[in-house]
Amino acid sequence: MKKIFRHLFLVFIVFVLVLPQSAYAQSDIHGHYFEKSMLSLIERGIMNGYTDGTYRPDRPITRAEFTVFLVRALNLSPSSTNQSFSDVKENAWYYSAITTATSNKIIGGYPNNVFKPNKHISRQEIAAMMKRALDLKGVQAEKAPLPFYDKNKINPMFYGAVQEMVDLKIIGGKKK
Repeated sequence: MKKIFRHLFLVFIVFVLVLPQSAYAQSDIHGHYFEKSMLSLIERGIMNGYTDGTYRPDRPITRAEFTVFLVRALNLSPSSTNQSFSDVKENAWYYSAITTATSNKIIGGYPNNVFKPNKHISRQEIAAMMKRALDLKGVQAEKAPLPFYDKNKINPMFYGAVQEMVDLKIIGGKKK
């Protein structure tokens, strides 16, 4: 009887330690506008949650997080580059993805050799990275007109990339 009780207690402890974390992660995205897309990315190993089991779908994403996401989505093999950003250290969790994305010409940095990995990524930076990733895969797009109310705030350097991502319906925004 004691042996059965110990086994049941052990199973109970495992459920107590594991179930709340995964249940919270599910409730973290349950009912979210992008729930189905996120579940697909999670199942394919492209999107990982935080160590507490959450995904935080409404939290702004950083440049490092998006780079990791994109490298996983493209299934790029880790590679190194001569380009090293002064603010990306070898022991950082995103180091491999950033060096891989740099060597594949998907990302660039800021003046003074910095990447700003913890800076929230902007729509135009996402567009530029996505365009370079699609170029790498041979995907072509037209330049669509931009009906966004804030299109005058888009840096001219990124304007064409934003137009192409709108044409491919990868990004959108608020219209006039």
